[in-house]
Amino acid sequence: MKRIKTHTFNGKEHDIDLEMTLGYCDSPRGGRPTLYVPLDTYGEFKTLRILIHEAMHACNWDKHENTVDVCSRDITRFLWRLGYRKVD
Repeated sequence: MKRIKTHTFNGKEHDIDLEMTLGYCDSPRGGRPTLYVPLDTYGEFKTLRILIHEAMHACNWDKHENTVDVCSRDITRFLWRLGYRKVD
């Protein structure tokens, strides 16, 4: 997977930390936020779910955790069923 250092979500640039073991997204309010995502910690399916989950937080910080979790799980299953996989 390509290692990127920044990405813009909903008009706000985020630093990207790919070395974390847990997914987390800083609040976009205030300073420059960081999106923490694990690339090499879990299997492909769980990594995809965490990436989608944290990207959803970055895009819409005010959404409730349960809403983000349900949506990210549904999107992950949908993409997985379509055959999306990590390509090196």
